[in-house]
Formats: sequence, C-alpha cells, structure tokens
Amino acid sequence: MAIVEEGSPLSRMTGKIGSDLYIRHVNGKAVIQQCPARKRVKIGPEMPKTNLNFRYAASYASAVRKNDPELTALYANQAEGFNSASTMAISDYLTLPVVKSIERGKPPKAPRNVIMIRVENVVRVMSVMVGIEDANGVAVEKGMAEITADQTLWRYRCLKPLPRRGKRRVLVTVLDFPGHTVNAEVAF
Repeated sequence: MAIVEEGSPLSRMTGKIGSDLYIRHVNGKAVIQQCPARKRVKIGPEMPKTNLNFRYAASYASAVRKNDPELTALYANQAEGFNSASTMAISDYLTLPVVKSIERGKPPKAPRNVIMIRVENVVRVMSVMVGIEDANGVAVEKGMAEITADQTLWRYRCLKPLPRRGKRRVLVTVLDFPGHTVNAEVAF
C-alpha cells in the first residue's frame, strides 16, 4: 500500500490501474493498493445470509452518510487509521452490543439506589432501558439510564432504594444506532 502525495495527478484519480493495482481515497488521502485476489472457496450454506447481512450493513452506512451528519461525525470520530465513517457504520451494524456487567452501586462510590451497567460496542450505544421486577415478576419501576463520561458505563438511579434482602430482577435493554436490541438480566 502506498499513500499518494497531494498535488500528484494520481491523487485525483480513483479506480483500477491495469490488472494489479487500484487507487481509492481513505480519509481524504489517495491510497494505491494491490487488487485483492479472488479466492477459490466453496460457498457454504451460511454464505448467502452473510452476504445479505453485509448488503444491509452497507445500505445502513450509505443512509447514515447521506441523512445523518451527527451520526456520521460520531462514526468518523471513532475511526482510527485507514478506517472511515462508513467502515465504522458497517462494523456497528454487523456487531451487536455486549452487556459486560450490571452492578449495584457500592456505598463509598455510589448510593445503594444506583445501578451501573457497562456496555461495549463499536461506538457508544444509543440508549439503555432498565426495568426492575420483584420476586413475583411484577414490575416495580422502569426508566432510562444516563451515560457517564466513560461512554461505556451507564448509570440508573432507582426511584426507591433497592432492599438489602429479597430477590429483585434487573432487566436491561440496550439499543444501538442501527436499531439492534440486546437484553440482559441479573438478580439482586
């Protein structure tokens, strides 16, 4: 891979050069790369579904780039190296968020009525909904968590302090920008 100097005639070109090289633009810089070799791999039964999912991801990235400048800026801010906002949008579409932990606040750092949720994703997720049920499965309360400065840690303040004894189920629903939802639960 070679990066083309600005002002060079090649810096304004894109596309294939001969049968071995092609020029593309990444983050405003022209890059010359070797054409990828077509692999002779037998297509398995899951391949059409994977191809269709990637097509949806590319359509999502295109729609974000055209219609949502704020989200495009978020993806561009997260892009590192030769990744672009489109690459990050595709990656976000193909990767589901993961709820890493759901913990009750510890008294020295946080009051007992605080629940901390750690969520990992390609970029920060859009929202985290928290619901609390009693031992019989009856909803006690429900609300939105707020994001902290960490961008992966979300804080939910319960309306009432959680009791020290007795089972409560905390249900967490995470929504990312492409619209995927992930559910997790823990008993306190």
